[in-house]
Amino acid sequence: MGGILFVDEAYRLTEGGENDFGKEAVETIMEAMENHKGEFAVIIAGYPQRITDFLKSNPGLPRRFSVQNTLTIPDYDPQTLQLIFEQQITKQKRQVDQTLQEKLPDFFANWYAERNEESFGNAGDVLSLYAEMDQHRATRVRNQSDNGNRFTLTMDDVPERLRHHLNPRQPDNLDDIL
Repeated sequence: MGGILFVDEAYRLTEGGENDFGKEAVETIMEAMENHKGEFAVIIAGYPQRITDFLKSNPGLPRRFSVQNTLTIPDYDPQTLQLIFEQQITKQKRQVDQTLQEKLPDFFANWYAERNEESFGNAGDVLSLYAEMDQHRATRVRNQSDNGNRFTLTMDDVPERLRHHLNPRQPDNLDDIL
């Protein structure tokens, strides 16, 4: 009591089968919220549509987690995602070659535009991207006889499945073109 219960991806509690304890956990939390009003706070977090579905899974949930108490946090914009990437490069004492550096704004704009809003992990996805690229870099320099730039990420380190994001973004509509 006196604290905050933070339940990330709360909808997972109701996705199990009949022998799953998730529904029992939800009922226990709701009972505690009722019996100990004002003594602790509960925050549920997750992707918006899945939280909406979660709230429909039990008739008592919408009353306890009302729309007035809902906070929707938008995804980071492409510039912020790029900043997180560049901060990770600095933190890990890596560098980016000039060609890749010039392509990063297009890369992050395209990656953001094509993201799956239901599963995009924001900073977490950026850190995973960095880790994957750094692993590519490590493999690349291990296989090179001249590894003078062994701490530098290049275009070759961008995962193949994401390389199409390096091209300049094509406008989607007439307003963007103008």
